[in-house]
Amino acid sequence: MEMSRDKFKLRVFKSFEEENDAEIERLALMSYEERLEEFAILQKRIWGDEWTRKPIKKTISYEKIKW
Repeated sequence: MEMSRDKFKLRVFKSFEEENDAEIERLALMSYEERLEEFAILQKRIWGDEWTRKPIKKTISYEKIKW
């Protein structure tokens, strides 16, 4: 039996600002098509397979935190 050894890069950030800067850089390096594909994946994850065929019930949620 052969085991899968998928490798991935893991980064640990020192602050939210550092993480935000890395995300901005990652998005800047993506093509338009890659960004649309990522958007579609996120929409499907949130709304399910039929997110393009059914109206979406719009809701909002938020969380208050103390710093």
